[in-house]
Order: sequence, then structure tokens, then C-alpha cells
Amino acid sequence: MGALKQLVLASTSKRRIEILREIGVDFLVIEPKYREIIIEKEPLRTVLNNAKNKGMSVLDASPSNSLILSADTVVVAEEGEILGKPDSLSTSISMLKKLNGRYHYVLTGICVIDKDSGSLECSHETTKVKFRKVSDEMIIQYASTLEGMDKAGSYAAQGLGALLIESIEGDFYNVIGLPIGLVYALLAKYGYDLFSNGIKSRIAAIKRG
Repeated sequence: MGALKQLVLASTSKRRIEILREIGVDFLVIEPKYREIIIEKEPLRTVLNNAKNKGMSVLDASPSNSLILSADTVVVAEEGEILGKPDSLSTSISMLKKLNGRYHYVLTGICVIDKDSGSLECSHETTKVKFRKVSDEMIIQYASTLEGMDKAGSYAAQGLGALLIESIEGDFYNVIGLPIGLVYALLAKYGYDLFSNGIKSRIAAIKRG
């Protein structure tokens, strides 16, 4: 059996890092040298293209025998508009008003690249979210916390933004940026068992005291 692959996360997203840390696996974080691009009216192509290019951008910086995990998330409003990360407070407020009291979809593209072989596997996850109907004042107050400024759709489902959500249909982890079930399945294609490695890391931590 070959040496265990080194997992590399091509993202500096705090929520993605936290999700992997909660699993308990060891991984490296390398910031991707790629700026996200939104392809109008093509959300699936957008997230898969961005996820792939983020991973490719850290290929040279990644150690040998590594698996590079990359992701990209967008929100698709009810009328089909793709919402990425807001670039200003006014944009944040505008995005939240578009979602207010309505359904939207959270779409995440995930890619895994084998550093040594160059093999690439990509897939995606979609989750349906319904926002509560709230006042404009509440939207402005929430946007003013800046919690959603670095997040697609301008809200954090794991933070104060959870109070804006009425229902979620599908993978909650997808809404916060990393559908861990899909990640597990893609890594397994390369012989990397996310569950087993998480267990091993936790047992080792217990033994260390």
C-alpha cells in the first residue's frame, strides 16, 4: 500500500477550514491564485469552472503525493440571477432583498486533483433554501454586521444569518460552502477515506492527551 495522500485545501474560507477541522483530518491550506468568474445564466458551469481553476492554481505549490480539494459556491435567486459575494454594503443589502421571503438555490462545485497523475474529478451539490419574510430594517441591520460580506448570497447560515432562513431542503453543509458528503465520495475515488482518516486523527489526539 502506498503512502497516505496529503490532503490540500485550495481555499482560505474560514467555514471550509472549520468543516474539515471538525472532521479531524490533517490537511494543508494553500490560497488559490485565481479570481472567481460568474458566467451569466450558467450557474453550474460557473461553479465547476471556478472550482477547477482554483485547484489548478495551487498545483505547483502543492507537495507531491497530494490530493487537492477545491470548491466554489454561488446562490441562484428565484428568477435565475447568480449571486456571488457582495463587493459593497449596498450590494449586500440588494442581494438580501432579492432573497427575502423567497426560495433560492445554493450550488457548490467540488473538484479533486491528484497532484502526481493530474487526474481530475469534479461534481456538484444543490440545496434549496427558503428565506423568511423580514422587514427591510432587519435586512439592513443584518447586512451592517458584515457577516455575509465574504459569502455567496451575502449571508451566513451558520451564524446570525440562520435567523433569516425558514427552511432548507438538502445538504446543510452545502449552504455553508462545503458539502462534506460529496467531498467524501470524490476523495474515495482516489483511495482517500475521509471517515477513517478522521477517526485515526481523533484517536491519535486522545492518546497524546
